[in-house]
Amino acid sequence: MKLFLLVLALLTISACGDSVGKPQPIADPNSATQVYLGMSEQLLSELRLQGRAPELEHISTALAVAMYAQIPDLRLRFPECDAYLQSLYQGFDSSVQLTYVELSEQYHNGDALPTFEAPICYHIKEATVLPLLIRAMVRESQTGAVNTVSARRHALKAQAHFNIIQQQLQRK
Repeated sequence: MKLFLLVLALLTISACGDSVGKPQPIADPNSATQVYLGMSEQLLSELRLQGRAPELEHISTALAVAMYAQIPDLRLRFPECDAYLQSLYQGFDSSVQLTYVELSEQYHNGDALPTFEAPICYHIKEATVLPLLIRAMVRESQTGAVNTVSARRHALKAQAHFNIIQQQLQRK
């Protein structure tokens, strides 16, 4: 129940459309980390069970929002990624509406984002965009049957990128 309330709070925060000009660190980065890890595990579990499309769409959206909520804090922690993450943050609302192909071309392959200097920038982008790719995949499935193999691969990659981010944060 706590996890649900925290995700609901994160969804509410993202709906407010806060300005990104000056990022504000989130109150408790550990809570956001726990939400991301919990949602990631829930998504993988649902995929193992050949989950229903509406549930998969909801969980993958919540996972992307959980990462999105951390971007202002990550901009402060990784100033070398500031322009890159600001662009990712500002494009989040529109990226949620993109098709799988559009999302792949514009964000996953990086065409819509400026270049980055540090590899950590890439890991943050991947932890944000991969859940959106799963969401797009689910929304576009004509029969309601989702390619769970591909979705699971995306979810595992997102989790791996998130773990690298956490390792880098612990070193700082």
